Order: sequence, then C-alpha cells, then structure tokens
Amino acid sequence: MKWSKKKEEIKIESLAVYLAYKDSKLPWYSKILAIFLIVYVFSPIDLVPDFIPIFGYVDDLIILPLGIGLVNGTIPDKILDKYRLQAKQQIKNRKQLEVWGGSIVILAIFFILALVMVGKVIGLSISR
Repeated sequence: MKWSKKKEEIKIESLAVYLAYKDSKLPWYSKILAIFLIVYVFSPIDLVPDFIPIFGYVDDLIILPLGIGLVNGTIPDKILDKYRLQAKQQIKNRKQLEVWGGSIVILAIFFILALVMVGKVIGLSISR
C-alpha cells in the first residue's frame, strides 16, 4: 500500500473515531479509548519527536494505526461504518473547499494586479 493512501486512511479512521465518540450509543469503554486516541492525534507532543530522523514518524506509521485498530475493535461495526462514511464526505468537502479557496485567492491576486495595471495606464494617460 502506498504511504499517501495509508495516510488518507489514517485521517478517515481518526475522524471516524472522533465522530463516533459523540454518539450516545457508543459503549463507555469505547468513549474512554476514543478520548485517549483523539488527545494523542491532536496533541502537539509526539511520543517520538518528528525531527528525529526515521524514528520521528514512528508514531504516525505504527502507534497511531495500532491505537485506531484498538479503538475500532471496541466500536460496533454499524456505528463505525456510519461515521466512516461521514468522515470520507467531510474530507472530500474539505478538499473541494481548499481547491476553491486557493482558486479564489489566485483570482483575487490577478484581479488586484489588473486593477493596479489599469490604474497605472489611466494615470499615465491623464498626466500626459
């Protein structure tokens, strides 16, 4: 499996756990494990700091998938499947928003540059 695909899968699973955590039908022990995983995912402190060559990404490649597997093993399949679909949709929507957001910024820059250029041309013709 390619790393980018694995990374995308980890994002989906992490978000699905987060979304499932809020479900009232989730068993209490699943909620506790989900809290630990969510805190670990969003914590700025890694078990092994990322700046350490090779070993810095151990938590991203080994520890995180193991934690997700542990939590997912305690969540009923019906609940987890529901939130996996929601997670995929949210990630898809976020990517579309990023594309549109980037396009809007680029278009705004071009528009501002065009206005500046037109202003310079008009300014030059008026001063002559």
